[in-house]
Amino acid sequence: MTSEIDLRDSAELQSRLCTENGSPTWATIIDALTELDFNSGNSAVELLKANEQDPTGSALHLRLLGAAQRVAMRQPGCNFGRYLPSLGGVLNPASAVEAFFPFVDANVDLIRAEMQIPVQTNEVGRSGVLSAGLRALATHTRLPFCLLEVGASGGLNLYPDRYRVSSGASQWGPEDSPVVLEGIFQSGNPYGRDYSVIARAGCDLMPIDASTEEGQERVKSFVWPEQTARLRRLEAALSMFEPVRIDASPATAWVRSELAKPRQNSVAVVMHSIVMPYLSVSEKAEFAQAIGDAGRAATGDSPVAWLRMEPSEDYGTVTLELDVWPSGHHTVLATSTPHGANINWTHEQYPWPQS
Repeated sequence: MTSEIDLRDSAELQSRLCTENGSPTWATIIDALTELDFNSGNSAVELLKANEQDPTGSALHLRLLGAAQRVAMRQPGCNFGRYLPSLGGVLNPASAVEAFFPFVDANVDLIRAEMQIPVQTNEVGRSGVLSAGLRALATHTRLPFCLLEVGASGGLNLYPDRYRVSSGASQWGPEDSPVVLEGIFQSGNPYGRDYSVIARAGCDLMPIDASTEEGQERVKSFVWPEQTARLRRLEAALSMFEPVRIDASPATAWVRSELAKPRQNSVAVVMHSIVMPYLSVSEKAEFAQAIGDAGRAATGDSPVAWLRMEPSEDYGTVTLELDVWPSGHHTVLATSTPHGANINWTHEQYPWPQS
């Protein structure tokens, strides 16, 4: 059972992140939950208290809200949905709060079951900064990529080469792509060259089959209700989605297995975005060790790269970093928001150490 202190700490973080990243509805509901007496018997509070995972590490409040939105998606015209723009409602956080608690009371068993699903924000917007990182990597290796995404959810970010990105004077990706990522670069000049992907696969503890209605419902339910542009972008990505291998596996075991497979004349790129907060300290260390071991065994015609977009401990900064072996070169490429917006490209192009 979650303690009151842990619940309040988790709520404070999630409310701040929702406020800073454009979801006043979720922030207002989280704040309203925090104001309730811990022992009030309120249905929503009891759902939070019954949690057996670390509430911060498992994004407990976002699990509750995602579950509630998923249930509301199945009940067209419900009162709660009237205040969720993602479901065609109007933006009114105060009214959303008033509708939320009766909705949870009426659907508590359904929401409890849906809360078993972890937060899986398969945010396509992250492909903008990730693809910029891949283009920078391509200037160094000049080899095709085998993309290996950890925490892949439904695998939508395993297709960064199929999305159109615009960064001021620089554009890349298919001109006719239905997914257009524009206005996401705030400063800097992302450099790089086009790359090819010859293989792609991912892992997740609970993979989503994004080719099914159930899978598409799940990824849509974690889009914050005001952010209809994100939802339209997600729907565009789903419209062109091709099934890709997503293995149900913990990160470290999967990475060790994949990087042990023989490859020649290609780069094995381990890639992830906003995954580290869900791993324990020991899991993070084991994961980094697995990649480092493979990197030290890399050769010039079979390099290993580690591209990650991850937040600081307080989520104050999200940083795009890249390591490449066998050169062992490490660089910080950019910063951004958790959803891949407001990108500040900080790395200037210069010759990297040769593999």
